[in-house]
Amino acid sequence: MAKVSNIIKNLTLGLCIVLFAVFGFVGCGSGFSTFKDNPSKNDVVTGNGTLAVTKGNYLYFANGFVGYESVTEGLNGNTEYASLYRVKLDENGRVVNNDVQYDEDGNEIFDETQGIKNVDILCKKIVGFENLGLFIFGDYIYFATPNDQKSVVDGVLTLRTDLIDICRTKIDRSSGVEKIYTTENEASSCSYTMVEDDGEVSLIVYDGQKLVVKKIINEKIQGQTVVAENVTSCALPKYENSSVSLTNLDKDIYYTRNIDTNLDSEKGLTAGNVLMKFNIKTLKTSIVRADGKTSFVVKQTNGKYLFVEETYTENGYTCSSYIYAFENPETDSVRGTKITSKSYTSFIGVNPDLNLGVLASDGSNLYYIGVDKTMFTVYSGSVTLLKVVGSDVYFIADSNIYKISYKSAGQTETNYTASSSPYAENSKYVCINGDKIYYLKTYTNANSETSYYLHMIDVDYFDEDGIMYDNFVGVLMEKDYLTEETE
Repeated sequence: MAKVSNIIKNLTLGLCIVLFAVFGFVGCGSGFSTFKDNPSKNDVVTGNGTLAVTKGNYLYFANGFVGYESVTEGLNGNTEYASLYRVKLDENGRVVNNDVQYDEDGNEIFDETQGIKNVDILCKKIVGFENLGLFIFGDYIYFATPNDQKSVVDGVLTLRTDLIDICRTKIDRSSGVEKIYTTENEASSCSYTMVEDDGEVSLIVYDGQKLVVKKIINEKIQGQTVVAENVTSCALPKYENSSVSLTNLDKDIYYTRNIDTNLDSEKGLTAGNVLMKFNIKTLKTSIVRADGKTSFVVKQTNGKYLFVEETYTENGYTCSSYIYAFENPETDSVRGTKITSKSYTSFIGVNPDLNLGVLASDGSNLYYIGVDKTMFTVYSGSVTLLKVVGSDVYFIADSNIYKISYKSAGQTETNYTASSSPYAENSKYVCINGDKIYYLKTYTNANSETSYYLHMIDVDYFDEDGIMYDNFVGVLMEKDYLTEETE
């Protein structure tokens, strides 16, 4: 029997090695028992691309956050803190807290009992980091994690945590972690998204200047397509809600490239750049616009419009960078619809059903600018734009999360985190999902060590004292147990 047991072990080990070599599996199994209760395959998914994604009555989330300076520690086994978790939500979409526990003197205990019920770790991989982003399609959850492999850099074998691995695992915890793609460039110059259209899932990676698409069909990973290797700007499609179909614009990836003398000289293109598109379904690339005078910077798609910045050069004169919108990029007038007569630090396209325009920040104020020449200050101060929902815009200012209407000037903003300590340094660390706001809250333990844990705000729920619901989500690490009550 011992010989048979050893043979089985050796066969299993050999199979794992083969699977890793061929398919990129990190392990043959999750190392955990399979979840018995799971959302159905066709339940609606919301929040794709953020730090907290719902499917049915479950929330899948990054429990905590680590910066790149602390990633190596997590790779050495301390991975539960910023790992991937799930929790079952109640009928109102909120978490259920543990019952309060008391010590022998009747004092409330502030340790793991500060946590929540029905919460489990899904896999021990860091997902809460600078390039976080979760997606659920079918039975799988997809996520980015710091690369944990070594390669030779300048003659030295180096742990490449500066690269990103894009992986997946089954949401019922029945599989190991499967690596799909590893970036060639440092994480700071990479971004990615995922979309689903007509049953096909596509991973889209903007890797340095390379644009790569990898399809997943019937949950089987296909080969990758290198769209272009000289991309200078790109609008990655958004796919937050599985019940909302991709817009026609988001079925293409719009990007720009520099003039290529081999490809473009016969077209007479010697200046400016080329606005391109890649159709995700057909894998075909085509030129959208190139006139030898205009340099385009693709910024975003929003609804039925593509927003770009254009700089126009003619007769030796270069105009300022303007914001333009295209409803039909291939057939609109040569310059599209001009929204602004200057460039801005950042902007979000406004719902065209209300009035085509942008919410734009110049680093000092937030403005509404309409195509009808309407312009007014929405908020005075530096902001990081988050999301437009109807006639409201969510943003970060002074490390707090706000909402304000942009219908007219003089509206009053709502500060959702005035009594909290949010870690809102980046738009990726906040998720606006219906009536819920997910964000990272700062915790400081008894040793003055700082951690960041996920919190949930329900903007429509207030307790008997009129305090808005703002609740811890996840699992508190032992080092962060609170020794006394904190607000």
